[in-house]
Amino acid sequence: MRRRAKPAKAKLKAMRPAARKSPKNVDATVRDLERRLAESQAREQATSDVLRIISRSPADLSTVLLTIAETAARVCGASDGVVFLTIGTRLRIMAHHGAIGARGVPLSTGCPCTSRTSRPSRASSPWAWR
Repeated sequence: MRRRAKPAKAKLKAMRPAARKSPKNVDATVRDLERRLAESQAREQATSDVLRIISRSPADLSTVLLTIAETAARVCGASDGVVFLTIGTRLRIMAHHGAIGARGVPLSTGCPCTSRTSRPSRASSPWAWR
């Protein structure tokens, strides 16, 4: 049995070294990375706070929901935070943090649930149902 000849290697053209970025672009990149790192650390701290409260009082749902509302408002940089519960076609406020009650919004009554608010996102506006 004879071995086959090795296929010829393709000749590659020499490539120029990649151009270096100007210091201006590097500074902008560093600032962007620092901002994203700070946001990531804030999210991790918020998650840690919520998990700590859950582990301390797993049977006390109101404390956990209040902590979620507080940390969500802090992470989003909002003055208010609300946790809603969907009951049928209504939304019920389960926990709130901030000046929501001071604005005259009834906290005990539910509001109609539309298709837009029936599937809320992680950081949806508490006033999306208006």
